[in-house]
Amino acid sequence: MSHSTLRYYRGFTLIELLVASSLFVLVVGIGMSLWGSITRIQQANLNSQKIFSESRFWLDRISAEIQGGQIFYDDNPASLFYPYPKPANPQTELHIATKDGERIRYYVDALSGALYKEVIGMSAPEMLSSPEIKITRFAVYITPITESAVKIPLVTILWSAQDLKISDPQMINIQTSVSLRNY
Repeated sequence: MSHSTLRYYRGFTLIELLVASSLFVLVVGIGMSLWGSITRIQQANLNSQKIFSESRFWLDRISAEIQGGQIFYDDNPASLFYPYPKPANPQTELHIATKDGERIRYYVDALSGALYKEVIGMSAPEMLSSPEIKITRFAVYITPITESAVKIPLVTILWSAQDLKISDPQMINIQTSVSLRNY
């Protein structure tokens, strides 16, 4: 073999291969780290969006029922819920009288954190919210606290919820205020 043919078969040195391999491993490691971070952030956003969407859905349904009915002011001493609303604000449940004369009670079960709807005297309570979501706050403020012929009732609901499926749940807080249309 001549000296000139060796020039064409010359390869990389060991140091060049180690430097190239190290750079490749570094770039791949940074890429995988970024991908993992982006995936975690995206999953957290999806969980928050799911909680927000369900919370907003139920608050919109409750708001529509409030606007279609009226606050059930209960001052009958023989009533199960007397007095309603109680003088201490906030209320932990919401009582509505519908156009059809039904009395509806919304409340959150303290153990499960699920939203329930009960048509009083007609049916057993029905769980509305998903069992994967825990409602940690359901506070209802009613103004005025007693029935008034001159003041339109205003209902403000404060709602906090979190996802039960994840270990570090993010809290979603929503507030809505509804005035009744039929006064």
